[in-house]
Amino acid sequence: RHFRGAAVIQSVLRAAANRGLGAAPGDQLLFGGTSAGGRGAMVHLDYVREMLGSAGRNVEVLGVLDSPLWIDIKPFSKTFVGFDNITSSVHSYIQNPHLDQLCLAQNRGFEWHCMFGQYRMPFLRTPYIVYASQYDAYQLGNNVGHEP
Repeated sequence: RHFRGAAVIQSVLRAAANRGLGAAPGDQLLFGGTSAGGRGAMVHLDYVREMLGSAGRNVEVLGVLDSPLWIDIKPFSKTFVGFDNITSSVHSYIQNPHLDQLCLAQNRGFEWHCMFGQYRMPFLRTPYIVYASQYDAYQLGNNVGHEP
């Protein structure tokens, strides 16, 4: 099965809370991922404390997002459908509950934007560090037609 990231995140956070994360004030959690995981972490970041349940009130969350910034441009490659089509299709399939309400309000009819780095990042409220390679081989390989 694909697209079960939210369920995995919820299970891991629940297990961490059961093992003592958030049992006392002052706990910190670095939450992130790389590439597709970075995009998933970006989408769920503002909801991590909520997913921790009552333990969340004692946890400071910091996002570590590696390569979540897909850019919405028409690909030069004729064989690539485009990151916008990929994200729109995933959005219609998974019905993600963790899409920022302000983002959704500003993107009516294009709700998938709230899963797309270029549009989602300005709405993040949780502090984060982002890594974005100037030479992202996957994105350049697909959008431009060759890797750096």
